[in-house]
Amino acid sequence: MAEWVRHGDCSNCGYCCIFLGSLVLTLGLDKPDLEFMNVREISSHTDPTTGETIAYKKINLHAPCPAFSGVVDEPGCTIYKHRPKTCRDFPLTPTEIIDTPCSYWFEMEDTGITTKVGGKGSPYPQAIQIAHA
Repeated sequence: MAEWVRHGDCSNCGYCCIFLGSLVLTLGLDKPDLEFMNVREISSHTDPTTGETIAYKKINLHAPCPAFSGVVDEPGCTIYKHRPKTCRDFPLTPTEIIDTPCSYWFEMEDTGITTKVGGKGSPYPQAIQIAHA
């Protein structure tokens, strides 16, 4: 089974410092409204591997990181050199950064097609697929 491989460098957009605890929920139109849980806007994304359009909401599960200075530019993270593994590893999958300012992107090669998708700050803010000859 093909796996996503992360590429790029951190642009210090601050997204992970503010929303690292966000949860992406796939919701149908018949699901209850979750506004009481600090819901961000409804978004949609076409899954590059299946072609299915997925609607989702991002829910903030906690306040911003206490080590985040509130300034997006350097030094946004006051413990950057000693930040925890969770922060160093973010993002793990493209779903965590789609429709965010993140500069990372992911690639997956499967059955002769390479799929590239990332955050809005990446070279691939819209998913693209490249067929190999």
